[in-house]
Order: sequence, then structure tokens, then C-alpha cells
Amino acid sequence: MHAVLETFRTKSTRTRTLYDSREYGKALREIMALADTANEWFDERRPWKLAKKANEDANLQSGAALL
Repeated sequence: MHAVLETFRTKSTRTRTLYDSREYGKALREIMALADTANEWFDERRPWKLAKKANEDANLQSGAALL
């Protein structure tokens, strides 16, 4: 997860610069790329499947199973 957070932190500076420069199309493409990254991260971990397993409530609620 830490790599994903670092990607978001790094890209946020560029996205803000693009937005402030009124490069809205480019900023939006950066935002959509970050959304794709987040979706991939969740898809790899599949918390919706973990929620269906017995005795996994504590791990799911704490987020430990997602890291």
C-alpha cells in the first residue's frame, strides 16, 4: 500500500500544477490515472471476498488484510 500512497503524493503535485496552470484536460488525465491505480490496488486485494469469509471481520475492519 505504501507504494500506492507514494504514487498519489508524487502525482498530486503535478496534478495541482496542471490545474493551477488551467491545463484541465491534462489534470483530469492524471486524476483518472490515479483512479485506475486505486482500482487495481483494490482489485488485487478483493476486500469484498474477504468479507464473505468466516472469522475475517477483525482483519477486514482493521485493514490489516489489505496491506
